[in-house]
Amino acid sequence: MFEEIGLLKKEIETINIQLANIREDLEKYEGYKLTDCYKSCAEIDIENAEEVQGTKRCIALIDELNSAYYKGIDRYRALQEAINKFNGNFSSQNIFSFKTN
Repeated sequence: MFEEIGLLKKEIETINIQLANIREDLEKYEGYKLTDCYKSCAEIDIENAEEVQGTKRCIALIDELNSAYYKGIDRYRALQEAINKFNGNFSSQNIFSFKTN
């Protein structure tokens, strides 16, 4: 009898931890919905996406999405800067005689 009670208490504790994790994930998701990252991802067509049961928590997935999103922005800015530097090397009197508008 006492063993059963002990097992049930452990099970209740495990469920309470899972519920706390779910609440934390939902809070993180509600904050994520307000970001630019979410807005750009929301435009993606997910009708053909597969449903995958994973072990990662929502918080970890949101962090990965944000990281990938901001790395993409950083790469875009670096590319823009490189293009501007490259174009800055040419003047209207360039050796190849092509327009530099």
